Amino acid sequence: MTQPTDPPEKFTGPMRLLHWTMAGVLMGLLAAGIYMAQIPMKAPDKFDIYPWHRAFGVVAFALVIIRLIVRFSSPVPAIPAGTLV
Repeated sequence: MTQPTDPPEKFTGPMRLLHWTMAGVLMGLLAAGIYMAQIPMKAPDKFDIYPWHRAFGVVAFALVIIRLIVRFSSPVPAIPAGTLV
């Protein structure tokens, strides 16, 4: 018979790395989107950044899928006492 293990005190290293990587990618996508919306339609370089924005959007989606796989295969810390759920 196996002994139940206590939940970890914090998320695993890969989960934290994925969290902060996704945060950086999403912040970059947000900044690029705001920048693209402010470029005048007649500007010759209006659509130069769109392929990069789309590519990093695909990267963000892939990171979400990877994060879900890692999340469901890793132990999760317990919710702290006194936290409203």
